[in-house]
Amino acid sequence: MRLSRLCTCGVFWLVLIHFFSLSPARAEVSLIVSGISAITGSTMSQAEKSAYDDALFKAYLELALKQAPASSAVDLAQKLKGFVASRGAQDIIQYQIVSRSQQDSILYLSLDLKINDTPLKEWLQSEAFTTPLGLRPLILLAVSTRGPGLSERYEWWSVTDVLPFCLQALTGSLPWQPTSVPDSSSQGQ
Repeated sequence: MRLSRLCTCGVFWLVLIHFFSLSPARAEVSLIVSGISAITGSTMSQAEKSAYDDALFKAYLELALKQAPASSAVDLAQKLKGFVASRGAQDIIQYQIVSRSQQDSILYLSLDLKINDTPLKEWLQSEAFTTPLGLRPLILLAVSTRGPGLSERYEWWSVTDVLPFCLQALTGSLPWQPTSVPDSSSQGQ
């Protein structure tokens, strides 16, 4: 009886120690990317930092393009610069310079990166980049009036002779025709 109690207590403590020694789970992705930079002046460290930043952006872009559909690629590339600038190197778990070479005044830097991609995935979901462009809702809301005191409504989509070209193109490309929303104050009370 005493031996079984001692074994049970020992197993319990081993499980407890193992549980507290585990590091939190994170999505770790490993990839090799290269960055380039122009060497200006005599500061090689500035060129290396610039090449590192270029490689980091390319790593985030590669990971993001695996998650987002092709229709979101252009918008994604534009907004990803802000995300990378705000995160910096926070998500880099480990990096190693694989190769460094210089040709004329250009520095080529190849990095082996391990990145925690969980914040990137959360950002992609929050910005709706994982939804194909064709499935995103399109909303056009236009409120127009001729001014106070006039009873007649001004509907810009029904007057084609004075519409600017861009509005003519917009109304012509809509899959549906705009309609008036009834005025709630003019309805029977």
